[in-house]
Amino acid sequence: MRNHALIGLACLAACSDPTGTPPDASIATDASIDAVPDANLTCPAGQLCLQMMPVDGVTTLPAGRLAIAWLDEAGTTIEVAYDRPWTPASLTIVDLSQIALPTAAVQRAAAFCNNAMFTPGFALLSTDPDGDSAISAAEIQNGYANHTMYGVHREMVVWMGMGCPANLPDFPEGFMAGVHIYTEATPVHRLDGMITQMETCQPLTAGCDNLMNPL
Repeated sequence: MRNHALIGLACLAACSDPTGTPPDASIATDASIDAVPDANLTCPAGQLCLQMMPVDGVTTLPAGRLAIAWLDEAGTTIEVAYDRPWTPASLTIVDLSQIALPTAAVQRAAAFCNNAMFTPGFALLSTDPDGDSAISAAEIQNGYANHTMYGVHREMVVWMGMGCPANLPDFPEGFMAGVHIYTEATPVHRLDGMITQMETCQPLTAGCDNLMNPL
C-alpha cells in the first residue's frame, strides 16, 4: 500500500531542480489520465470533484463526514482544514475557497520553488467515531488502522505560499499560489475542475485495508 499524500510530496520538497526550467511545448499535459471519464458528470471550474471508486466492491455506503487534512513534514501533525457531513452521491464537490489555510506548524520549505512555503494534504471519509459531528486529528491519525476511515482521495490537495514556474520533467505546469488539486504521481498536473477518484470501502471491515494509506 502506498503512503498516498507524502510519497509525491517528499519528492516535491527535495528532488527537483530548484532553479526551474522553461516550459517545453512538446510535452503534452496529460492530467486527463488522472481524471475519471464520465460523460454524465461534470465538475465546476476550480473545484475539487470526487467520484467514489470502491476497492472492495461495496457501492452502498453509510453516511459519514468528509474532511480535508493538512500534514506536516513528519506526517505526525494533522490539521483539519475542511469538515462537513457526507452522504453517498455520484459526485461530491468541494469549493476550494472553503478549505482553511495551513498554519505555520504544518508548512515546510519547497526546494523546487526557491524554498517557498507549502503544505500537502488529502481528502478522506470518516465514520466520526466519537459521534461529535466533527473530525479530529486523532480520528484521522487512527482511522486507517481501525477502519473508521473509509475513503481516501487518490490525488493531493496542496497549498503553496507563492507560485512556482514550470520545472521539467516532473512539474511541467509549475504550481499556482493558494490551494489547488494536483496529481499524486509525477509528472505533476493540476486537477482543479476535473473529476477525480476517491477510493472507498465498507467501514469497519477488513476491506478498508485495501485503501491507500494516506499517513
